Amino acid sequence: MIDLVFTNDWELFGDGSGDYYEVQHKPTENLLGLLERTQAGVSFFVEIGQLITFKNSGIEKYQKIADDCEKLITQIYSNKLNDVCLHIHPQWFFADFDGNYWKLPEDKWSIGKLNIDKQEELIKLGKEYLEGVLKDYKFKCEVFRAGAYYIEPSVNIIDILEQNDFKADSSVTLGRKVDGYYNFLDAVDNIGPWNVSDKSIKYEGNRKLKEFPIYSKMIIYSEVLNKFMPKIANKFHYGVSLPKDELDWIKERDEVKEKRYPRARRPYKKIENKDFYWYVNKFFSKQYIQLDYDYLPATAFIKVLETCLKKYSNIDVPVIASGHIKDTHTNYNLEKIIDILNKDFKNQIKITNFKNLLNKY
Repeated sequence: MIDLVFTNDWELFGDGSGDYYEVQHKPTENLLGLLERTQAGVSFFVEIGQLITFKNSGIEKYQKIADDCEKLITQIYSNKLNDVCLHIHPQWFFADFDGNYWKLPEDKWSIGKLNIDKQEELIKLGKEYLEGVLKDYKFKCEVFRAGAYYIEPSVNIIDILEQNDFKADSSVTLGRKVDGYYNFLDAVDNIGPWNVSDKSIKYEGNRKLKEFPIYSKMIIYSEVLNKFMPKIANKFHYGVSLPKDELDWIKERDEVKEKRYPRARRPYKKIENKDFYWYVNKFFSKQYIQLDYDYLPATAFIKVLETCLKKYSNIDVPVIASGHIKDTHTNYNLEKIIDILNKDFKNQIKITNFKNLLNKY
């Protein structure tokens, strides 16, 4: 049995851009409607830097957004199938407002690179904030994910999370790497949980804190094919033929993302070292892809899960899927995934949430 958790990093774009109601609020309301209809749940990793900055801004427009955010968080958690977890993009706590736009420093993206006092301050602040918003539900914030997965070096954060009664982290993706920020090439596994080590959350040890990694799969990947010939790309990457509705969904998704968050504005694109090997890897390279319902079309998503089922046919395992509300231009793909799971895999794959994982594992 696979215990599948759909996680959602609930936030605006990393550079501070994006209309809250278009990018975050309305898509969440639509998502909650889908979850109620299908009796499925999502664990929402609520980004608190944006929320607290808006709340303390003294600007009426952004204070109203913060109030609406808090109401929506309460609505999310009122459905017992959902869960709320802590997500922190620290750059928000160093933001300036120029009268029109929020300016977020690009050198403050990593909570792992902040000094220990600031790390502790933000994690405690985030936990207290979410528990305050959900106090009527006696909510305890026990699961953490670093913004952009930038948790390394994690040696101090392990101590801080344990001291503040966190039971789990979910920042690791086996095989993924961003130069200067994290290297998960040698993480324990793509399936958890494991008790983390004193040295790093990506290693197994004897600490109380557990790591639930986002599920990943190694493939020979071609970004060129994926961009220009998605039908051929998915046949090559996953051995599946995509129906027309999924190809249409891919095209619409990419168009909406480029409009909302142009590539030229994405900070993670600016740190890429565009040497000869960078261009070669655009054609073919060995990559670990996340089980991401905002990027894997439904047919490919299910294929990856089937591979996992074959490997773990005799034991129960938790599988963590990723997604971002800012990338959810429509819930069409997730709805199709859930419908397939409910129809064809009801006795093999159970959609659950982090609250249940912590009790079981």
